[in-house]
Amino acid sequence: MSQIAKEIPVELRADKVLKVLLLEGDCYITDFEGLKLIEASPKWLVDISPRTLRTLRQFGFTGSYQPIIYKNKIGYFKKQARRFSEWVAIWSCFSSRGNTKATEVLNLLAVENLLERLKNAS
Repeated sequence: MSQIAKEIPVELRADKVLKVLLLEGDCYITDFEGLKLIEASPKWLVDISPRTLRTLRQFGFTGSYQPIIYKNKIGYFKKQARRFSEWVAIWSCFSSRGNTKATEVLNLLAVENLLERLKNAS
């Protein structure tokens, strides 16, 4: 039987929430959620050109994904999801092309991570 991931909403700021799927200590984000967060087309990952794919790979994108079964307060779902590192590569690519929403997400995640690291170091 497959493991069931848990959906955890992470507040990046008051009006921006990222729904993360936690499975066996790894963080995943569905394609819909990751693209919605930066206001990109939900079909963007389906329609990637070879040139864009080369750019994504420069940011560390591998293209790997997996179907994840997860539970939230509504019920159980099965959707395609990618590891958090894949999303950092995707958002970095968008940011490099002037997408300010992607830049904002990366900045919010970096600042929080630094604060968490400082807290753990003290």
